[in-house]
Amino acid sequence: MAALEEGSGALAGRAGRRRFISPLPTLMGAGSHIVASTSLYGGTRNMLALTLPRFGIETSFVDPRDHEGFKKAIQPNTRLVLGETIGNPGGEVLDIPRSRRSRTPRRSR
Repeated sequence: MAALEEGSGALAGRAGRRRFISPLPTLMGAGSHIVASTSLYGGTRNMLALTLPRFGIETSFVDPRDHEGFKKAIQPNTRLVLGETIGNPGGEVLDIPRSRRSRTPRRSR
């Protein structure tokens, strides 16, 4: 996945918040930003909306069908774009290739 996205790393998990919580300490810090689909497991959504702001991490939520919305929500301090392939609880299918094409250009390293 990292090679496909031209990234430095990737994480895939099979279920729940564990796959999401694991990378947080290395990716995030106060002042960081997340762009997330509105179609997420309730516990994850609550953590993004209620818990992480207490640590200075803000989240912008975007409808998973609004591909341009993902692009518009990205800020200079965005460290993570989060979505579920098949959203919970509505079953929306996230069009990953289309969402990827709508993202902003990569920042130079």
